[in-house]
Amino acid sequence: AFLPFYYGLEDALSLRGFWEQETNPVIITPRKVRNGVRQFDSRNYVVRRIDRKMFFGYTFVNYEEFYIPVSDTEKTLIDLIILTLRYQTKSSTHWS
Repeated sequence: AFLPFYYGLEDALSLRGFWEQETNPVIITPRKVRNGVRQFDSRNYVVRRIDRKMFFGYTFVNYEEFYIPVSDTEKTLIDLIILTLRYQTKSSTHWS
């Protein structure tokens, strides 16, 4: 359990109808967890950690009779930029 969390990135775009390609669920949490892929109920889930101050911008969306936390469109774009830049920065310093 990764409370608090929301579904984000490509998964949020898919849940909001902007992305038609099937995605693995992407869980965004401010908890101190290891980033990476986890398996649950025979599915792969991608877990990404963000800073507590960046944990905002989500609403609850009706999905298969449940209301689940999903990042809104603007927050999804912010997360895509921040997490991509963070990954590129770590990759470039790793190879330096």
